[in-house]
Amino acid sequence: MAVASSTTPPPSAPTGAPATAIAVAPLIPAVRPAEWGGSRGAIFVVQIVFLLLLGALAGVYFVDRQLLSLPDSLGPIPLPVPWFGALGAVLISLTGVVEHHNDWDPAYRFWHWSRPVVGAAFGTIGILGFQSGILAVGSTPAGTGNVPRNLLYYLVAFLIGYREETFRLMMKRLTDLIVAPGLASPAPTVSSITPETGISGTPVTILGMELGNTQSVRFGNTPAPFTGATAGQVSTIAPPAPIGTVASIVVTTKAGAASAGKFTYAAPPDAKW
Repeated sequence: MAVASSTTPPPSAPTGAPATAIAVAPLIPAVRPAEWGGSRGAIFVVQIVFLLLLGALAGVYFVDRQLLSLPDSLGPIPLPVPWFGALGAVLISLTGVVEHHNDWDPAYRFWHWSRPVVGAAFGTIGILGFQSGILAVGSTPAGTGNVPRNLLYYLVAFLIGYREETFRLMMKRLTDLIVAPGLASPAPTVSSITPETGISGTPVTILGMELGNTQSVRFGNTPAPFTGATAGQVSTIAPPAPIGTVASIVVTTKAGAASAGKFTYAAPPDAKW
């Protein structure tokens, strides 16, 4: 004998009746992994903690340096240099929290988290480069009166930590100073000039090689304006000179100078004698 089900199915809607709209609660978007710990508030708290730690290290340094067995220097680097680099880096992060309140990007959280380490490293390496530069010219900073002799190092380390672009520019200049002599550009060469005769104001095209870094073009001792300097040619204009003058053209680039031949100043075709 069949047993009737106790569950009664809901009545179906009459044919032609409008369907009832079903309200769907909006989904709350989950926090993206790239945003975790990258809010302005989180970064502000992190930087304040960094400042407190740096303050504690400074207190140990001045009160009882033996608590951490800290030496006076790390090789040629005075011990406070990394500290000043880290301080500058933390302060620039706090500055960013304030200045970028309208365009804050949480994806930069790793940049903010690494401020003390990066600032200390940049400050240390920057001072090594700075010391190399001043030693190369045979000088060294010296203190006067009650001013410590390393005060300049501390200031430079702080500025490098605060402004990383300064560190990159310093490293670029140091790299150019060390490496550039072995990577010197080839000297320029000139194959021809067109035309070889003309008057003042005549356009002259100089053909050759390695002319892209042209710094000057001279007709004898007179500088001439030039444009369109490329690796294969440079365009110039004959400067004023008396008729009959034969001027030697010299093109100068960063890698050297090259003679381009001679330009003769002739009388205009319609000149009347």
